[in-house]
Amino acid sequence: MWKPIPKHPNHQADDETGQIRHVCVTHRVCAWNEVELAQHQDKNGYFSCTLGYVAALVLEAHVGPRPTRNHVAGHGPLGNGNNSVTNLQWRTRSENWWDTHDGTQPKIDRTPPPTQLTGEIPWE
Repeated sequence: MWKPIPKHPNHQADDETGQIRHVCVTHRVCAWNEVELAQHQDKNGYFSCTLGYVAALVLEAHVGPRPTRNHVAGHGPLGNGNNSVTNLQWRTRSENWWDTHDGTQPKIDRTPPPTQLTGEIPWE
């Protein structure tokens, strides 16, 4: 289903395909009505268009605005090339980093790292 992208009122995002299109919001005839924007895939498999990263645009249209500045569009098990809303969710940068590395969240270890010179923990 096509929904408007809040920050881009002349554009819509599709929740199933991840396509972005231009639409006319005026009552005049528009030569560019319902034209899909070209997307380019970067070396990591993420798609972008002239408005920005497609995953973030799809989430903004179908889920809502980015919760905080620290949130990014995270892809699920279907991979970076799949921008359907079922494969996307807002994640913090930390959550997204851990997901891309081993798929699990770390247990927080409050022990400071040993010093490089002695191998000892500095305040013990």
